[in-house]
Amino acid sequence: MDRDNLLWESSRMMLPEHRERLLAHQRQLGKKEKPILDGQKIEVLNRIVQEAMAERKKVRLLLYAPDREIERIGLIEKWAPIPPRLCLDLGDGGKEWIDWEEILDIEL
Repeated sequence: MDRDNLLWESSRMMLPEHRERLLAHQRQLGKKEKPILDGQKIEVLNRIVQEAMAERKKVRLLLYAPDREIERIGLIEKWAPIPPRLCLDLGDGGKEWIDWEEILDIEL
C-alpha cells in the first residue's frame, strides 16, 4: 500500500471563502484589457460606417467585453454623435445601441 500521499490527503479540502477567492482570481486572469484604437483605425471604421449606412449593407461588429469578444451582425440604423454610438438593427425585430468605445472592428 502506497502511503506517500496520506500526509497530504487533508490538504485537498478547501474552505468556501478560499474557493470563492480562487475562482474570483481565475476570472480576473481571464479578463483582457481593452485595446486602444489609433487614429488611422478609427478613420477606417468611420468610412465603413458611412458606406454601410449609405448603401444599406450589413456589417459585422466585433465588440469588447472584459472576458471575451462579442460579435453582432446587422444594419446600422442610426449614428448618434453624443455620446458616440450606433443603433444596430439585428434583423429579428431587435435593435441594439452600441457604444463606439466598445467597437474593436467593423466589417462589411
